[in-house]
Amino acid sequence: MAYDRFLIAPYKNGLRSDLPSWLTLDDSFQVFNNVNITKGAIKKRFGAKLIGSQFTSRAKVALLGAGAGITDVAGDAAGVAGTIPGIIFKEGQQLAVENQVFTVYQTGAMYSTGTATGTFNLADGAFTITGAAALTQIYFYPCEPIMGITHYEKGPVNEHTTYAFDTQFIYKYSGSTWVNDSSFTGPFHGSNKQFFWSTNYLGTTSDQIAIFTTNFNATAGPNPPATDDPIYYFDGTTWANFSAYTKFNSASDIVSSCKIIIAWKNRLLLLNTMEKDIALPVTNYAHPNRVRYSHNGNPFSNNAWLQRRQIIGTDIADGGGYIDAPVEEQIMSAVLIKDRLIVYFERSTWELAYTGNTGLPFIWKAISNYIGCESTFSTVSTESEVVTVDTTGVYACNGSSLNKIDTAIPDFISTLLKSAEGTSRVHGVRDYHNKLIYWSFLDNASSTTHEYPDKILVYNYDNGSWSIYDDTITAFGYFEQSTDATWADPGNWNTTETWGSFYSQGKSRRIIAGNHKGYFFKINNDYPRNADVMPIADLTVATGEVVIPDHNLRDGEYVHLKDNTATPTLIADNIYKVQRINANEIVLSGNALTGTYNGNATLARVSEILMVSKDWNPYIKTADRVYLAKMDFCVVQSEFGEINVDYFVDRVNAVNFFDDSVLNNSNMGDNTLFFYGNTAINPLDAYKPTLWNTVYFQALGDHVTIEMYLAEAQMLNKEIALSPFALQGMVLYTMKEGK
Repeated sequence: MAYDRFLIAPYKNGLRSDLPSWLTLDDSFQVFNNVNITKGAIKKRFGAKLIGSQFTSRAKVALLGAGAGITDVAGDAAGVAGTIPGIIFKEGQQLAVENQVFTVYQTGAMYSTGTATGTFNLADGAFTITGAAALTQIYFYPCEPIMGITHYEKGPVNEHTTYAFDTQFIYKYSGSTWVNDSSFTGPFHGSNKQFFWSTNYLGTTSDQIAIFTTNFNATAGPNPPATDDPIYYFDGTTWANFSAYTKFNSASDIVSSCKIIIAWKNRLLLLNTMEKDIALPVTNYAHPNRVRYSHNGNPFSNNAWLQRRQIIGTDIADGGGYIDAPVEEQIMSAVLIKDRLIVYFERSTWELAYTGNTGLPFIWKAISNYIGCESTFSTVSTESEVVTVDTTGVYACNGSSLNKIDTAIPDFISTLLKSAEGTSRVHGVRDYHNKLIYWSFLDNASSTTHEYPDKILVYNYDNGSWSIYDDTITAFGYFEQSTDATWADPGNWNTTETWGSFYSQGKSRRIIAGNHKGYFFKINNDYPRNADVMPIADLTVATGEVVIPDHNLRDGEYVHLKDNTATPTLIADNIYKVQRINANEIVLSGNALTGTYNGNATLARVSEILMVSKDWNPYIKTADRVYLAKMDFCVVQSEFGEINVDYFVDRVNAVNFFDDSVLNNSNMGDNTLFFYGNTAINPLDAYKPTLWNTVYFQALGDHVTIEMYLAEAQMLNKEIALSPFALQGMVLYTMKEGK
């Protein structure tokens, strides 16, 4: 029987919801979850690898003897007591002494993976450890969300030190591990919604570079509390209060905080400022539409911030000042493009234009009076434009005009970002290598049950396609301190990347991410699994009950459970299905769970691929129905890869046509698409990089839709669920049928 054949390749469209499905292009999808379009193919979403081990890939605080209040309690160095620095103490936090890990699971008690024992007071952070190795460094793992990642732009090219922030401490990647920078005396006091904005500019001397950072944790009004945080700077040696240097008038008033810091035109700019009048009573005044700028040059000079006609002693103003925007809206974000500074307000977008006039160096120019941005960290630059997320959609600015670019998914953003909680948590980054932009966000549908982001919106700025991932990432950043991959590296080598790939080369500019539990991990589009970055506070083996404070998992998800101790006591290296109990507890099912829990186990989210095609009918122009007999799929070979392909006719989604075809004996085969060949028939299949495999159908109607997914049994199988997935094309075998 002769069939018409229709090739769908290469892929360019991805998720589409702008038209009725039968009117969209053939390579578009109604649902496109945990996959993306890269170089014309559909690939599984990015995976993630820990930057090192479970010990070295987390934000941790070194407890350094008397400096941390540690004292000998047992007459020798094997017994110590102390108090954890900081102000946040909670279940799930951990201590480590060498390879022994202590996990806080309730007030006063900790699990131990070794012979030593310990206690922990959740009220004040007091702890004891007895029986550990003598004279050994102790580390504390706060398990707080990562709120910012930046570089110190000084040192060898493409090997700049990475710094990161959680809600309390500053960390740096030093050698092969993340550890707190002890020169920061802190802690910070901001919430888990107050991200850190950082920039590099001139330091205290002409040969110095400084990082300037702010979490905009400041309170307007008289007698601001001690829990306000100033602007900080790092000069290569020490973190210190930069707000103290920002005296801008003869009364020595200062900028106590700001939302954004940008270095431009040989000046340091502070946007959306909180300014402190130091006359009693000390009062903070908010200037949400203000940009305050330093003079040309060193921002630490005594007169760097003095505005016109202001003098302090012998220090005279020479170019510092401020300019307020002509709109009563808050400055929410800003970014440089083509030597233009684009400033986003709540409901409008402006250019802060440079005049070159020392008396008035900047003026405001309107770009849009109707579209702005409410998500400070959603702005991402490409070569030719700035892309930002507003509550009404995603917009690109080329420096002179603003255009909506999410026309393929026009209602998506307005549906997701309905709450202030959602807009405050959006965080974006550009993937230079794959020409993608990622934004983490909290779906409004889960904002009443989830505290942290639970989705990632993906935009391919090369072809304009969109997709959605399930993940919890609080902050993105870049990482340069990597080395070439070798066989000695830890981890699983089930991957499609090659030795020459971007992800295997040292000094490449890699994307890293931080999550709500204090983990750092490298994003890798060639790696098919997620990093294990959810530490378990408590686990009841008999019932499968798991305690992970603020786990951020939804009912029905799948997770990979691992015991990370040197000698595992938990027999649990399997995938489990999640039953959500509340924000802190889940129940695991689907595979066996035996042994004893001593702490230091983790979960990794297992991504579920789900794709629903458009409604196909190649004969729609002649008002004929379509009969779909089979489809060929061009897949990249994977040893254990497979996916189910169900079909639906005329959007009758309540009926599983494949199951019905089995019941009425009209089924012509399995609906499983395999990503490997049948070597019994053709031994050469084992050596082919790509294969054309077939799935058969019995579909007749006005239009036909396919759904690609993994069933529960497949999701619970590690070899299948964690396999790579890449689809390069499809061929539909069809016939025209009359009405």
